[in-house]
Amino acid sequence: MRSWKISGVYATWVMTVELLPPDLDEDDPPPEPCPEPNFDALAGHFRTLVEMAEALKRLELT
Repeated sequence: MRSWKISGVYATWVMTVELLPPDLDEDDPPPEPCPEPNFDALAGHFRTLVEMAEALKRLELT
């Protein structure tokens, strides 16, 4: 599990990602191993989302 926390002006933003195995029926074959995701890229997108949401809030208040 990985978590990121950004303290903004209007909120504290937290994103937590946990990789879980898929829900399988007993008859299903086991899944292929999942490659490690690019968490750095995901964290970058999260930061962009927070920056845009905070900027929109500032615009709404002016």
